[in-house]
Amino acid sequence: MPEPKTFTQEQVDQLIAEKTKSVLTQDKVDAIVQDRLAREKAKYADYDDLRKFRTDHEKQLEQVTQKELEAKKEYEKLKEGWLTKEKEYSGIISKKDSEITDMRISSALMGEIAKQNAYPDETLALIKSQAVIDKDGNVIIKGKDKNGIEVTNSVEEGIKQFLTIRPHLVKANKPGGGGTAIGTISGAGVGEDDLDSLNNQLQQAMLSGDSKKKIELRAKIGAALAQKKATL
Repeated sequence: MPEPKTFTQEQVDQLIAEKTKSVLTQDKVDAIVQDRLAREKAKYADYDDLRKFRTDHEKQLEQVTQKELEAKKEYEKLKEGWLTKEKEYSGIISKKDSEITDMRISSALMGEIAKQNAYPDETLALIKSQAVIDKDGNVIIKGKDKNGIEVTNSVEEGIKQFLTIRPHLVKANKPGGGGTAIGTISGAGVGEDDLDSLNNQLQQAMLSGDSKKKIELRAKIGAALAQKKATL
């Protein structure tokens, strides 16, 4: 039987100190780890609540966004419909305004054309494009003076100037007495039928582009009108 190992007191104290030191160090380490774990766990104690809050918040944002998008689409749809209607109504109003303007101009021109004893349809068709309504609401006729400068005239003066250079558009007056057209251009008098015929011939020449015939007929109409005035 081997003899038991003997230690000196110094060796025993050293072993006890090392053992105690080792145990205390491990306990301390474990305590530190547990403390840290506890503190970290405490930090995230409400993690689930936070995550739920975020999820709910995201859902609410999605719902708000969806509602805004739907509202915007509805607004755009209504706006598009309104703009379409506005364009339609504007077109109708513009058309009516144009028709009213055209009627006012035609009425003013026709009245004066009748006063100046001109052929209504032909004269109106030729002069109407020169007539406008000014800022004061009056019908005026645009033209040019002898220098080529643009001027405006009243309806009466404008039509008068217009007919002065277009005598073929003026009707011949019936002579007094029995009211029957008499004579020819070279005779004692000129009847309305003669001027009507000359005007018709002149219009045909204008349509056909016969310049020589137009000059000839205008001369005859001028002479006829002069002769007619001389007999009145």
